[in-house]
Amino acid sequence: MDTFGAKTDPAILLMHGAGDTRHAWDDAFCMQLAAAGRHVARYDLADGPDLDALVRQALDRLDELGRAHLVGLSLGGMVAQKLAIAHPERVASLTLMSTTAGGERPDDWFGDPWRPHLGEITAPTLVIHGADDTMFPLPHAHTLAHEIDGAHLLVLPETGHEHPPRRHWDTVVAAIVAHTA
Repeated sequence: MDTFGAKTDPAILLMHGAGDTRHAWDDAFCMQLAAAGRHVARYDLADGPDLDALVRQALDRLDELGRAHLVGLSLGGMVAQKLAIAHPERVASLTLMSTTAGGERPDDWFGDPWRPHLGEITAPTLVIHGADDTMFPLPHAHTLAHEIDGAHLLVLPETGHEHPPRRHWDTVVAAIVAHTA
């Protein structure tokens, strides 16, 4: 696990998507969050065997950080949702990026295995989604924002299924910092 910023600042745990590593969260992006007064941690999600194992792995990271703000992109967002449902006491807030309330396999991504439980999420939630996401089109973000009580939605124009492009960093960092205040 890599960390940025002072350990005394509020902790943010960044979770990447499938096929990526922790380095998909660019060092400069992490440093921008840290400069705004956040203790940022990123780690490599395991290659399986299933979503529950990834939740357990995230809990291990939280054992090191304490209660934290979760920022999950794509698969990392699925892990963050399940963790927030099962262990709400560990989650200070939730930021869901380019994700879905779908299942574990690509064939299930457009299903709703935990959608009935989204209303159980008590952590303040921010949904950030690219307007041009073709893997999880924008209606997935609308579902998350609608089903999670009090969730806010930020749509990034001309953005697909990806980590926030550099041109949106100021907007995304400001939104995350405000959300985790």
